[in-house]
Amino acid sequence: MFSINFAKIVIVSRLLTPEQVGIFALALALAFLAQAFRVLGTWEFVVTTEKLTPERLGACFTIISFAAVATTLVFQLGADAAEVYLNAEGLGDLLRLMSVAFLILPFGMFTLARMNREMNFGPLSRIRVMAASADLIVTVGLIWAGIGVTALAWGYLASAIVSGTLAVISAPRSAVFMPRFAAIPEVLRFGFLTFVGNLLTQIGLYAPQVLLGRATDPASVGYYGRGQTLVTVLRQGIEGATAPVTHAWFARKASDPDKIVSDNFLKIMGLISGLSWPAYVFLIIYASTLVPMVLGPQWNASIPVTQALAVGAMFSAFIVSGASLIAGRGHVGRRLALMGVSEGLRFGFLLFAVGGGLVAFAWANALSRIASFAALAFFLRAECGLSPWRLVAALRDGMVPAAAVATANIVLIHFVFDAGQVSIGELFFAAAVSAAVWTVVVSATNHLAWQEVKAFSSKRRKSA
Repeated sequence: MFSINFAKIVIVSRLLTPEQVGIFALALALAFLAQAFRVLGTWEFVVTTEKLTPERLGACFTIISFAAVATTLVFQLGADAAEVYLNAEGLGDLLRLMSVAFLILPFGMFTLARMNREMNFGPLSRIRVMAASADLIVTVGLIWAGIGVTALAWGYLASAIVSGTLAVISAPRSAVFMPRFAAIPEVLRFGFLTFVGNLLTQIGLYAPQVLLGRATDPASVGYYGRGQTLVTVLRQGIEGATAPVTHAWFARKASDPDKIVSDNFLKIMGLISGLSWPAYVFLIIYASTLVPMVLGPQWNASIPVTQALAVGAMFSAFIVSGASLIAGRGHVGRRLALMGVSEGLRFGFLLFAVGGGLVAFAWANALSRIASFAALAFFLRAECGLSPWRLVAALRDGMVPAAAVATANIVLIHFVFDAGQVSIGELFFAAAVSAAVWTVVVSATNHLAWQEVKAFSSKRRKSA
């Protein structure tokens, strides 16, 4: 699914202007900011509650249906006001069209949530791939037909229709699509803290773009959003693969002694940093080649944004894993406090820097992630007795392979490659050299990542 979304970004970046992309980014940010209100903790209730009864499912359906209608009306009636406030011509039409997709959510969400609950990831992945494919086909086709940025909103709606339809078709016979009211207080009590946490997450992800759009212009939002593209490739590859697993693992190990939990968290940190930090370093060094190669030369203003956000992303996965540890041990309030501190730090940094322009805004976001990592250290000490100094010391598991990759590429740039812009051929050569250097370093140090590679290879040989 990610490869489909990435292909869409690459194609659209070459067919639309930064201003058009920025206007849709604002619309998408507002839609996702409303997501916490549209779900109200019901997804987590379905995934985690001990027994799913028809009364509970019916209550969830009732809550989410009411929320979907309410948020759709807010978007329909407030779209023009949002367009004026953000000074983004055409934003209102996008918001009205995209809000129609909210009405589809109640009919598909519970099937998807139950698949997640039962760890039935095969059908869940197929539905998401089909929805992403519909988005790509509709968006690109309509852009070629000449309707401009509105094509992105139609693609968003097409994705929701396909996802909802396939989810309903796949729904078990016990699925409930009728309003029921008896269990509503129970669901709302469970979902309140989860709702607040989800709202903070959505604010952290999408409110910066709204803030930037209000302070500058849609083109800057476009540059900022595309500056995130290559960073997101790495983040979703690392966090997307590890976050569900770590959350489930910590939930199963909630009763283990603090020392075991803290030791295993440090191992997760070592694994994530050993895999991701060398990749982020490579991205930072070669952003001036990768951004125009992937997105096109009209996005060169996004190069310093990419570099700054990559620095911040080096720490964000730890915050996600730390929140999973805390939530998995049942301390939802403490997780909520962590998220509140983290997002409070981010907005403090962003508000201070927004007047300094696009690059200053990106670096403020990066520095806020480092500050949030420092805050995480104190939350983990309260949660499982993990010393902040041990947490900081664990970063060497990422620093050593990252420093080796950085050194190798600095040597290549200064002594092997021609002066000036690195060519695509040289870039692929540098990637091969980086992979070789990483392999040598992690094998020589017996890094946890190397141990996982050996364990995976051993399993493959035994099954062959």
